[in-house]
Amino acid sequence: MDKNDSTVFKAARDPNGLSYGAAAVECSVSGKFFHHLPFARVIGDAVLRSELEAKADSHSIALTYPLSFLSTFAESLQSRPSIRGSFSGLTSKRSAPLSKSIVVRYTDNGIFIPGYIRRRTANTNEVVIRRVCPPPLGVDSEANGNRLSQSQVPTLLLPIRETGGSGDTSDDSDQDSVTQLGIQEHTDSPSVGRHSLDHERKKRLNQTGLKVDGWRQVLDVNGRGSSALTASRAGYEALVFVHGYNCPLTYGIGRLGQLLSLGEFPPYIKPFVFSWPSSTTMGYFTAKSVGCSDNVAKDLQQFITDLHKAGFRRVHVLVHSMGARIVLSALRKGYFDGVFAEREVLDDVEHSVASTSDSRTRLKSKVSVRYRDSILGMGSSRLQESFVNYEDPSQRIQLATFTLLNPDADLDIFLEEDYWTLSKYCPHITVYADGHDGALFWSEVMGRKASLGRHPRTLVYPPTKEVLDVDVIDTTSLDVNIHSIRHNFFNLNRMLVDDLYDVVVLGRRAREREGRLSSRWTFADDGSENGEVYTFLCAPSYVVNK
Repeated sequence: MDKNDSTVFKAARDPNGLSYGAAAVECSVSGKFFHHLPFARVIGDAVLRSELEAKADSHSIALTYPLSFLSTFAESLQSRPSIRGSFSGLTSKRSAPLSKSIVVRYTDNGIFIPGYIRRRTANTNEVVIRRVCPPPLGVDSEANGNRLSQSQVPTLLLPIRETGGSGDTSDDSDQDSVTQLGIQEHTDSPSVGRHSLDHERKKRLNQTGLKVDGWRQVLDVNGRGSSALTASRAGYEALVFVHGYNCPLTYGIGRLGQLLSLGEFPPYIKPFVFSWPSSTTMGYFTAKSVGCSDNVAKDLQQFITDLHKAGFRRVHVLVHSMGARIVLSALRKGYFDGVFAEREVLDDVEHSVASTSDSRTRLKSKVSVRYRDSILGMGSSRLQESFVNYEDPSQRIQLATFTLLNPDADLDIFLEEDYWTLSKYCPHITVYADGHDGALFWSEVMGRKASLGRHPRTLVYPPTKEVLDVDVIDTTSLDVNIHSIRHNFFNLNRMLVDDLYDVVVLGRRAREREGRLSSRWTFADDGSENGEVYTFLCAPSYVVNK
């Protein structure tokens, strides 16, 4: 029942259930950072999911309304230097701008490129990527074989989506829906009117970037049936941010928008914010009670299910502060059983732990699990697409990465329960912890329990001394763009933003990010080594050359 830009002390969930909406975020990314930015603007009013579902027909889904804005956002961000997207022309057929970077991944079925659809004639084991750019001035043009003069500036024709008479743009055909880019000269011929010249110039755009032979980039995710299939075939990935307590909706949206813009995340990753009733500053225990309730867990479950229906097959979850407690509570209660795809188990090892009827002890009795994606040669989470069939609608959505940012979650419960439930679904778990986090200090005082986000140490399961497969990143040494409380800086600190890009986009584990992270060994009470903790390779801000 919170408003978009404020929260209420007596936190309460809307009895009508989930609402979906869309927002635009304006951010500073370099130079002068303006005090009023990031600024989030909710577009229209949120619509109840029950109303969206009632209006949906056989060719649409409940997420049609918010998804219709995403292709416009993606095109706006990619079309520089001016913003060319328009929220009024949602039905217009737009083509994807050229990408500046392309992610190529390995799968059991061949090569896969997120954000692109492979034509049936393309080779699954070989990809040709070409650089597209205007030829330099004074150099022979391959398009017409003539030498260009200084006044004849070569431009690339803006890609235009080809549509048939019916206006159907189904992405199931083998035909490339984007025309080839061709070199065209400006002409000073008197036969061409001034008005015609201006009109043609508006259609042209100097584009540089990368083009993949036999593949086409797509941005259409407007929620129709064919678009859901397109989203799955193109490997669209959802990035879901779950904010902490005392966080209004627009504030959470602004932080995620700042992260995406500062990190220049690729357009095939679609951003979402799951906002829950987070109460006010003095309502800590109220927020914890409402956020961990079954109603909120069911809403989160429904939201992930709607993402699957929209064609998403991979989801990345970022949880900050108490948002970690909300999601882990839902996982622990089993709300995602049958929703997330489970990892394939190779074998497991029984341990001699006292067995009782308590559910926590049952988890302890079988803890050492080897998964298929963790065997030698498959340890990198960048290879996890090997068991994802993007075109199979029955394929469950995969929890690709789970990142905990200064999590306000009980350390002991995470070691004993939450990790084992989470690792059943997710092969790539990362914890960013800060030993000087002021907010989590008071959380520990009030809750009288150690907080996961305030103890940057190797996570070890006490009964068996087993080191958990979690990348622990110690952010205590970072001191740039960080508030004195040191609890909320993941979207502003340059080192952390780049690291999150590597986690989400490239799927790199901490051991693969040696150019940014340095590992240090931690030791148990008996002096034995028990694992690694990673810190950032950066000098403190007060260290300067004199």
